[in-house]
This record gives sequence, C-alpha cells and structure tokens, in this order.
Amino acid sequence: MAPKGASKREQLFTLYATNLSIYHPDVVDHFLCPLCLNLFSRAALRCDPPNVALAHVVPQSVGGRLCTLACRECDNRIGSAYDSHANREKSFVDWQRGTGTMPGRLKHKRGDIGVEMSLKDNGKGFQFLFIKGQWDPASISQFVEDAESDWSSLASSFTFRAYNSTKRDKSLLYSAFLMMFQEFGYEYVLSPNAHRVRQVIRDNRPLSDLGNRVFSLPEALSEFGRLPSVSILIEPRKFRSFIVALPSPKENEPARCLFLPGFGEDGKKAYECLLALAKPCDKFRARVLAHDLSHRLPLSQHKWFANRLWRNLR
Repeated sequence: MAPKGASKREQLFTLYATNLSIYHPDVVDHFLCPLCLNLFSRAALRCDPPNVALAHVVPQSVGGRLCTLACRECDNRIGSAYDSHANREKSFVDWQRGTGTMPGRLKHKRGDIGVEMSLKDNGKGFQFLFIKGQWDPASISQFVEDAESDWSSLASSFTFRAYNSTKRDKSLLYSAFLMMFQEFGYEYVLSPNAHRVRQVIRDNRPLSDLGNRVFSLPEALSEFGRLPSVSILIEPRKFRSFIVALPSPKENEPARCLFLPGFGEDGKKAYECLLALAKPCDKFRARVLAHDLSHRLPLSQHKWFANRLWRNLR
C-alpha cells in the first residue's frame, strides 16, 4: 500500500523539480529542500517513511491544510522544536474560552495523575478527566480522599506544559517561509535576502537575530481575505517588502503578520528600514496577491515573475 499522501507528494515533487530546472538547468528531476538545501531524487519518495515530506504551511495540529514539501528531517525537527509550541498555544486559548481541554498533571500526596482539565460555567468551575494509562488505582483512591478533604488546594496543584512564545514565533516564521516557497518556488527561497530568513530558522537562532517580529494584523492592512496569504507592502515605497498573514487562535486577533524581504539590494534596504520601526504605521498600504500562484512555477515564461511583481505592483 502506498504511504499516505503519496499522490500529493509525487505531484508536488514534479512541480518543484520542474521549477528548480528553470533556475538551474543542470539539475533535472530533483527536489531541493528549501531549508537545508540538500538535493533529493525521486527515489526519496519511495523510502519508508519518505525522505521528502508533505510540509504543512500552517501546522496541521492547529488546523493547517495547505501543503508544500520539505525534507523529512527538517520538517520533523522544526515540528518538534517549534510547531509544538504553536499547538500548545492553541490548546491553551481553546481551554481559556471553554472550547477545549488542557492536558496536565494533578499532584497529590502519593504521586500525580494524568488528567485533562476543562473549564465550566464561564470559567467559574472546572472538570478533570483522567487520562487512561496515566494513573493507578492507589493514586485514584488517594485522589478521592484528598478531593473530599481539600478540593481547592488539589485543584491548584494542576500543572501543564506552557508554550514558549519565542519558539511559537519561530514556528510562525517557518510557516511564512513555507508560504513564500509554496507561492514563488525557488525564485524566492534561493534569493540572497531569503537566505537570512533560512539561517534563523535552520540554525536555531532567535527572531531577534533577523530583526523580525510577529505583529498582530494592523488595521491599515485589514483586507487579507483568506489565510494564509501573501501581500506586498507598496506604500510607503521605502518599506516595500512581502507580508505573510497567518491565522491566529485568538478571537480578538484576526491575523498575525510577518514581514519578509523582497529582492536585491533595494529589497534588503527596504526590509532593514521596515524592521527599524517600533510597529507598522497607519499609512501602510498593501496589495494582496492572488491565492495559489504556484500554477506558474513549472512555466519557463514566468521565470522571475515574483521579482517583477515585487518591483512593479502598484
């Protein structure tokens, strides 16, 4: 039986292999991982598990469906180190609004018990569900005794794995980078300015090394439509850069934005000017690009189309 997603992997492999050959004619029928830049032949799809993986632009664990490709090693490493914190944040937000449960531990006199905690009555009460295999009968008996004698102190002993916002932001940067790969292929991810972004993601460096920050969607840039999306900041011209808008788990935050550099020396300068700002300004104006530009990737007549878009869009 073919591995799950085999047809989609094959389709995307062909798409990106053709796109890579447009920019590097000497490389035929190979996939280049956008992060580690290692080359993979089509035989990598036949391994068990495949060495080239479907990479969700937004992590699947937080509801992402749009896929591109990355090598399995890079995608697994980033998923474990960073995407897990995006998932923990979503679990925490869902738990706070009373629509989800929070896995954790209840500590008591003879040990601890694995539970899932949910809020009830608009946060005025709570409920614990024991997790199968993470408790023993003796612990349950003691837990019941403790609960009957001092429920409030027992409830306060609930602990859970909190998310790290710095690592969550690295997950968002990876999502933004994959979105640019999905839309523009190797034209963008092999550009010199994109290499700065790749280094921060790949080399376990914080976003501060890039100078980047994650912004809530500014009111002046509120017309992003379906998420995730790519836009070009067109005014003021001196700040011209790409904007990737990603979904947020928070109800009062319509989207999260990351700015990514455009092309060439002028793109580098514009990006550095933009990152020097404390926050996006009200005078920003952006143009949202059409969704799914990837149909252009295998067509040689569209070589450098992302560069032309970035420079000429008004």
